[in-house]
Amino acid sequence: MRNERHDVHLVSLAYDGNVTASPRLAAAIASNASLAVGRVLIQTVSVFAASVILTRVLGPSEFGTYRLALSIVWVLEFATVLAFPSATTKFVAELADREHGTTFHVLRFFLVRATLCYVVVAVPFLLLSPAIARFYHDETLVPLLVLGGVSVLPGLWSGIFQAALRGRQRFGALSLMAVTHAVVSLTLIGLILWQGGRVFALFAFFIALNAFNLAMAFVWVWPDVRRPSPVAAVPAEARRRMLRYAVLFGATNAANLLLSERVEVFFLGRLWNPAEVGFYSLAVSLALYTRRLAPTALDEVLFPVIARLEGAGERWSVANAWVHSSRYLAMLGFPLLLGGALVAEPAVVLLFGATYRPAASALALLLSAAGFVAVAHPAGSVILSQERHRFLLTGTVLAGIASVLLDVVLIPSYGAMGAAAANSVILAVWSSVQIGYVASRLRARLPLGNLARIGAAAAIAILPGLGTRVWASAPPVIELALIVVTFVLAYPFALAAMHALFPDDVERLLAAADTLPRPMRAPLRRVLGHVRPAATA
Repeated sequence: MRNERHDVHLVSLAYDGNVTASPRLAAAIASNASLAVGRVLIQTVSVFAASVILTRVLGPSEFGTYRLALSIVWVLEFATVLAFPSATTKFVAELADREHGTTFHVLRFFLVRATLCYVVVAVPFLLLSPAIARFYHDETLVPLLVLGGVSVLPGLWSGIFQAALRGRQRFGALSLMAVTHAVVSLTLIGLILWQGGRVFALFAFFIALNAFNLAMAFVWVWPDVRRPSPVAAVPAEARRRMLRYAVLFGATNAANLLLSERVEVFFLGRLWNPAEVGFYSLAVSLALYTRRLAPTALDEVLFPVIARLEGAGERWSVANAWVHSSRYLAMLGFPLLLGGALVAEPAVVLLFGATYRPAASALALLLSAAGFVAVAHPAGSVILSQERHRFLLTGTVLAGIASVLLDVVLIPSYGAMGAAAANSVILAVWSSVQIGYVASRLRARLPLGNLARIGAAAAIAILPGLGTRVWASAPPVIELALIVVTFVLAYPFALAAMHALFPDDVERLLAAADTLPRPMRAPLRRVLGHVRPAATA
């Protein structure tokens, strides 16, 4: 008879309804997640390095023009892309196993419609580019907007091909593409600037870079699309679902603009000063990169798995995946929730200098919110897989309106800190609503007692770092290293001591360890060997 702490095993993570399959699934997910985290890390470092180079070489004026042109082109990209990549991932994952060649038909469906959407939006954009330049009192924007508008199309096609690779769970290919893109991009940007090229040359380069990405993506997806079978054509009902998904989720993404940092930046720019905008933007960027490196990367891997289970009618397995992936993301997210305030200040000072210390308070709030939101990522994947677009759209609009109201209340008095508080509260509430909705849809529940023990373990593991912050005076690099290292060493044993780990968890992690890169494999297996007795007690 199992006691209360094993109640979560009422819903066991199993790909095909068989509990014995869960180590294999855990191994596959862990391997794909490690590749996704590596890819995001490479992309983050690449973007950061390119920004540093461009900032220093172009100078404030040219760099401002460059960023303004990119922001305007982003509007064209946003209006064109809608939800075509996300829809491609979902339906490739859902339909690919039914008939060989289905991936080709799914890709053709979305590529045709995305291209038509691009033409409808891009033609007016290009015609209006002189008027846009006059609005900003900068005629040099015209050629940049034209080049940027042209570069969107190969970027859109490349994004859809890469989405198909995610649906096929080809994360090794995606990681290799990310490494190649980073090397080529940084090398050629440096060469262009060294040869005296400026903003125009960079925008012309973006066309070539997006075309290069498209070629790489096509080569990797080619084995899945060659020799399509007419028998594998997507049925009419599925095509209607695909189009409805893209349009409605695209509308939800548009509503998400109300939840983005751009709204807070607008109010800060109107009511405060550029420095306060800078502090908040810096905090948002760091929190976003932190969230992408673990919770979001794991969610990217989970989405095609859940979509495939949903497409196969495996509702019990969908509930399994939701319960256990939420638990595992809680293990990643709760340290951010509880420890964000500890690492925020030393991280900001170390990376950007003491001048940016005011951004630390906003970052602490946003990191804590990121930790809470992590637990809701699997719920979002379930909602998208079940195509509950009305719920998403309605909830996003209401959350966006509430966010704007909180901005109006908090930002005039508290600046960047008020913006971070408004953003964090809305994200936490909206995440809770999504979790409750999924629990109702799946007739399942998250094990609150187990989540509480995970939170207690995170709090215990954070105590040495708290002591470092309170009583030790050290340079930021040493302080941050001590906080992170002591937490990493203590957390697995705290999880076991609080009975937050189950025997099946350890078996899944042992199976997953064998799929990780060699330098990570042996240390993880040693730690799990010490943790296993406490988990089985």
